[in-house]
Amino acid sequence: MKLSLWSSHSLVVALLLSLHATSSLASRLGGLRQKSTEEKETPFHRSLPQNDNEGAEEVLTNKLQQIYEEGIAVGFAVSVLDEDGEAIYKQGFGQSNQRKDRPYTDKTVQPIASVSKTLVALALMKCQELGALELDDPMNDYLPFPIVNPFFPDNVITVRHLATHTSSILDDEEFYERSYIFERKISSKIWSIFPKGSEERKGVRDLVRLYNSNQDMPLVDFVRNIYLPDGDWYNQNKAFSKDFAPGENYEYSNMGTAIASMVIEGALQNIGICLSYAEFVTQYITDPLGMKSSGWNMADYKKKEKSKLYQWGRATDPAIAIPDYKLITVADGGFVTNAKDMSKYIGAVIQGYLQGQDNVLTAESYKQMIDENIFWSIEDEDGNFFGHSGGDPGVNTLLLVELSTKHGFYFAANGGDNDGALVDEVFQAMLEYVFQKIGGGM
Repeated sequence: MKLSLWSSHSLVVALLLSLHATSSLASRLGGLRQKSTEEKETPFHRSLPQNDNEGAEEVLTNKLQQIYEEGIAVGFAVSVLDEDGEAIYKQGFGQSNQRKDRPYTDKTVQPIASVSKTLVALALMKCQELGALELDDPMNDYLPFPIVNPFFPDNVITVRHLATHTSSILDDEEFYERSYIFERKISSKIWSIFPKGSEERKGVRDLVRLYNSNQDMPLVDFVRNIYLPDGDWYNQNKAFSKDFAPGENYEYSNMGTAIASMVIEGALQNIGICLSYAEFVTQYITDPLGMKSSGWNMADYKKKEKSKLYQWGRATDPAIAIPDYKLITVADGGFVTNAKDMSKYIGAVIQGYLQGQDNVLTAESYKQMIDENIFWSIEDEDGNFFGHSGGDPGVNTLLLVELSTKHGFYFAANGGDNDGALVDEVFQAMLEYVFQKIGGGM
């Protein structure tokens, strides 16, 4: 049964076709880890106001406030980066905690779902710079046990295959959903908004019951259970593609990303660096960029620092908060951050890729990472954007860099955008703001 709460595929989702896998159970709780097959006509070609720097920020703020008031998200934040990688606009809207009327600001932290995958890209490129691995190395050179597609046992799965979603490793929805570990049980209120007897109510109820039964375990055990013949959940027909050999076909894979983080750890150990994936990213990427509020677990933050997550947003009154959670497969969606820190991150990518500057990576590494689609993707048929989007329970995010203006855009909401309308409107408003600032039309 296919039941997606992200069923109306939006403009940005259409622009990000290659970033999402086929619909999974996670989509029932807002997981934008899926692949859209529908496209909508974009409004980007309509005429825009000419150069008007004075008051442009006020216009954008008013527009975003209007979008917030007319929408159902409880809170969100945005940032816009210029061609030098400097933040020219950062602002939060709504509430991070509805009950306490706590404002959502550019400093409010929350998970960012699949936008986290872009960090795996930087980590891989950093490993390559350190001499720990090459992208075309066999992944099994660095794993604690070999993973082989049984339908193509003689075909080598490379690190590049993982990083470009061509590994033939599949996300089995029945087992992948076991990676969500909530700090307490999710209330039945979450499905009570649907009519009794409806398919929607049953789908959400069944998923919540699965989430509530999940057991935490090390990633290595989780992967073994799914992809090794002696694993508790192993089913070769669900774990691997039988139609396409490694390297032959794009199939978005969250688990492929998680396995890439294991590759990183193994490669680092081979050169004497004994760090977990999260520790490596922190030490080599986020700390050098000054991303002081970023981390990997919502439990590590004070209540006033982080946002509550609201699956349906203000569609219910009051909004229904879901418990904080973490992912066993942390690398594919578990990064926790805010708009202030993400502005530094996106700025570094703009400086590296578009300005040719070295920072946490060399400019050469940035170019290879983006041009070769290493967990990032050049978007739309004209190649106007690169970035990633994300969605998980109570989380909707977007990171894009627009190539003609060389500007970056970031958006994060604490849920309530299950049809994609909010991210469409917010992104359009930010894009119009940039064109107002630079005085051009689209």
